[in-house]
Amino acid sequence: MTGLLFTLPLALAAPVDPSGIWDVTGRDTQRVQYDGSVMIQPWGPALDVTWHTSLGDYQGIALVVNGELYAAWGAGAEFGLMTYTIAPGRLEGEWVLWRDREGPGKEWGTPRGRVRRSLIGTWEMDGHLPGAPEQSYRSLLTITRLGRTYLLTWDTGGSIYQGVGFRHGDTLVVGWALDTAGGLVRYRLEEEEARGRWAVAGNRKRGREQLVRR
Repeated sequence: MTGLLFTLPLALAAPVDPSGIWDVTGRDTQRVQYDGSVMIQPWGPALDVTWHTSLGDYQGIALVVNGELYAAWGAGAEFGLMTYTIAPGRLEGEWVLWRDREGPGKEWGTPRGRVRRSLIGTWEMDGHLPGAPEQSYRSLLTITRLGRTYLLTWDTGGSIYQGVGFRHGDTLVVGWALDTAGGLVRYRLEEEEARGRWAVAGNRKRGREQLVRR
């Protein structure tokens, strides 16, 4: 895989525009409380997110999918957000890269052997980079269930990407990162507040977060 509203077929027009500054309170996976602010603004094909909190500052990329806001972050510069449509024997996805105004990249694949619940197992994936259909790649994707989230690992033969996903029906949204564990928060949007749960790839525990619009 090598980051507005996004034009994915699954990314419906949001009833609430999340752009702006929000006050944030939350609790991490160790039950440590934190507070701060979050700025959300359009950036290319997605939304740019900046958290300033008592636990640290973080950069992220977000999309509105089915009326909910999903924001991904990573420890390095190469991370992003993937949205898959799940069908029997088929995965089809579109993805964005943090700080990249091009997009989207696309990815599709079929299972290698049996998969459970149309998802859990190993997949042979093909794809191309954002804004560059001629720059293709292949990977082996492994998906497992971990508590209430999903752990995804892509092996391209030269790089390893790890992601965490939330599933809603036939949609799987994933925050992924290169050579480290990606993170993802899912917010239920209302006009003046948003409530979220977040997770990091490989960790069964989830944090929680609440945003209040300034």
